[in-house]
Amino acid sequence: MGQQLATLIRDLFSRLELVSQEHPELTDTETREAVFETLNCYFVWERISEPPPKNYRMYSADGNQGVQQAISRFIAKGLVAAKKEGVAVGQPRLDALQDKSIRTPNGETYILFMGHSYQLQDCDMSSDLLDPGVPTEGDDR
Repeated sequence: MGQQLATLIRDLFSRLELVSQEHPELTDTETREAVFETLNCYFVWERISEPPPKNYRMYSADGNQGVQQAISRFIAKGLVAAKKEGVAVGQPRLDALQDKSIRTPNGETYILFMGHSYQLQDCDMSSDLLDPGVPTEGDDR
């Protein structure tokens, strides 16, 4: 992995870290799984036939929007960088996302925002992530 992709990954997790300061549920298991599923399908496998989800199982539309913006920005730039740097789809891209040397300004790694996958996963988006509706304050996930 080259410097440009590493910087973009650091930027993604830094932006998610900022979102989590106002929306601590970003680090809840359900949300981390939603972030992982999205990055796995859209970045690792490059299956981008439609825009990334708007629902990340956050408690508010603001929280979902913050996550969606960070992920969309990363996907747009990260796919270009991965191709330019020769990072193939599948395991090499998963390895890039799970690089423990990439840390946010507060020292966090990918684990806080998307958990860890011990093996390459198929692209399998949960149906609730593809639902255009997003929860509002007080909705159950």
